[in-house]
Amino acid sequence: MVVSSSNNQHIKFLIRHGKTWVGFLLASWTPIEPYGMEKMGKVVKALREGCRTVKDIVNRTGLSASEILAICEYIPHDEDMRRHVPYWHEVVEAAKEVLRNWQASLEEAEGPPPALATYPPHIEELLQPLEEPTKITIKTSPGLAGKHLGHVIISNDRPAKADGFWITIRDADAGFQLGTIVVAEGDGERVIGIIDDIEFASRPSSAEQWYEDRMKQHIPLSPSLSYPIEQYAHVRVLARDPPLKAPPRGRWSVRYPTQDDLNVLFRRIPKHFRVLAGFLRGPGGDLIPVYFHAEFLVGTEGAHINITGKTGLATKTSYAVFLAHSVLSWASRAGEKVAVVMFNVKRGDLMRLHWRPGDMEEARRCILKWAQIVGMEDQAELMVELWERVCAEGVDPFKASVKYFTYHKDPYCDKTYEHVEKYWYGLWDLAHNPWNVITAIYGPEEDIPGTQLNMIYTYFDALHAEGRVVSFEEMRHHFEQYASIRPPGRRGTLPRDFTAPRLKRWRTDVADAIFRRLDGFLRRATHVVTRESSHGRPIKFERIEEGKINVVQLFGLDPAEKRLVVNAVLGELLTGLQRPEKHVDRVMVFVDELNAYAPKARSPIKEHVLEIVARGRDLGLSLCGAQQFASQIDLQVLGNCSTKVVGNTDPAEVSSEVYKFLGSFRSAVPYLEKGEMIVYHPLFASPIPVLFPVPLYKVIEELARKHMGGS
Repeated sequence: MVVSSSNNQHIKFLIRHGKTWVGFLLASWTPIEPYGMEKMGKVVKALREGCRTVKDIVNRTGLSASEILAICEYIPHDEDMRRHVPYWHEVVEAAKEVLRNWQASLEEAEGPPPALATYPPHIEELLQPLEEPTKITIKTSPGLAGKHLGHVIISNDRPAKADGFWITIRDADAGFQLGTIVVAEGDGERVIGIIDDIEFASRPSSAEQWYEDRMKQHIPLSPSLSYPIEQYAHVRVLARDPPLKAPPRGRWSVRYPTQDDLNVLFRRIPKHFRVLAGFLRGPGGDLIPVYFHAEFLVGTEGAHINITGKTGLATKTSYAVFLAHSVLSWASRAGEKVAVVMFNVKRGDLMRLHWRPGDMEEARRCILKWAQIVGMEDQAELMVELWERVCAEGVDPFKASVKYFTYHKDPYCDKTYEHVEKYWYGLWDLAHNPWNVITAIYGPEEDIPGTQLNMIYTYFDALHAEGRVVSFEEMRHHFEQYASIRPPGRRGTLPRDFTAPRLKRWRTDVADAIFRRLDGFLRRATHVVTRESSHGRPIKFERIEEGKINVVQLFGLDPAEKRLVVNAVLGELLTGLQRPEKHVDRVMVFVDELNAYAPKARSPIKEHVLEIVARGRDLGLSLCGAQQFASQIDLQVLGNCSTKVVGNTDPAEVSSEVYKFLGSFRSAVPYLEKGEMIVYHPLFASPIPVLFPVPLYKVIEELARKHMGGS
């Protein structure tokens, strides 16, 4: 970097007064790509004002954490500023303190060792003592099936349509609520639908009702003077028998469904393609299974899933685990070679999937004890019944196999579990696709200069042409050389100690920008990257096991390391599934915090995810993404997800246009409880609210925490 002497006083003045560096300096000062002088000035100002953590600087400047870290990495190496600014030493020390605090926060996130043991606890120990729980009985009333409930309304103010119609509610105690399945029947036809809206109305105005109430307090009135409350429900059509696209043709009778009606409801999903999605509440509390079509989950018909919901309440990961068990159980019955890959981003969450009871009886006892601990005794028997019905549908959670991929010194790794493999990456494990390196050293929302991209690709092309295999440390040294030595020209020569690949031309400022990025990345990437060796032990396609949930541990890694691992694994799966001979034909990949890899904002980093949603279905690669806000996801990625699942979400978020598919169920989303989701599938004419059971590993985890005195 070169600073003209005429600008020295301007620089000192601007820094001293906390101003940002702007336009007129750029004429004689090479910008710091890709941040520019203005962003660097903001960071310097924050440092001089006492900010010593990335979080404080983010709050003060509005810059991203990756931008701040890269600038703090650069500041100690700026020799020109060191020479021209008297107090630059103070800025350097402040920047180093920020980096130390950031590293300390990462180490604190990894440890101290977790309060829970990493090995499976002894179930019998956890169940002692087991208090007798309050007896809760699920109301099941077979007599309700087929019971007359009201009739279809065909009127001027409530006309019947092909996709929905209104009905009267004869009995207020019939148990109607959003999501109730009903059947309208008449003229030898039947329409099966789901209630998505309920209205109670009365003829008198609100003022008339107010006076009526006042009169009742003082003067006894005949009941005939009170207007009755009218009860209506709107039914959204799910199926019709025969399959006509027409509304009910009369004031048909409305009743609860029978088993024969339910067979009509899912007739578009053949039995050998049914994947359990959850359960509907039926008449009197009966549980009605809901199915997804396997070809729309892990097949070629639009196989991508998106799960949205508020953190902590929506149980996104819990539903993804439930769906993984359902998919693998279907694959086992159908003789399909399917694997599930799940990235763990929440401490030891998915690293305990092998914690489970031995059978249904042990599961029942664990659930009853768990319900006492978490204050959900009124839901205990429901959870037991849900798991009993899950097992009856052919999903066996007690035999599910899990394999873990993790890094050295992962505090959440169960060292006693036999199916654990370590992973790490060298540069040459990624060199077949330079994009893997690019996604690691650049942030997800950065606009990467084309000059830098071109030089990185040219560098790797030269390495391949020369037949060289290098490490990250060697690549770092090569770009340090490019940054300090200009191309020699036709007759010029390079120094003898110049070891970088021979490029026809390069720009030193571009090379310097890449060097700084790579150097900063290697300083932070201390868990899954080997600097000195060209090869590591990457997660290869062959290491993914069929019929198992393959968990990749990401928690504790630097954000850049997470991007490297996710993109490398996704790329490996895409490549592996294209081979003519392979041990796995279909893979479902669960990516939590999808907004970090496919943000709505312009981002070169999301290209890998876009490739998956575009080509994955043809190759058998299904993306199951989850995030707190669907409105923050790239619209192309979201649009390619044919199956959508929504848990508890804020009203402001659910008002976004991306939730339009929910229809009238939008209003119910903020009131969903844990274990309740609204699912939309291409073969459903309407979204459907479903129940699913608490994950058994979560039950054991809570029992273990209580046993060890944890909160």
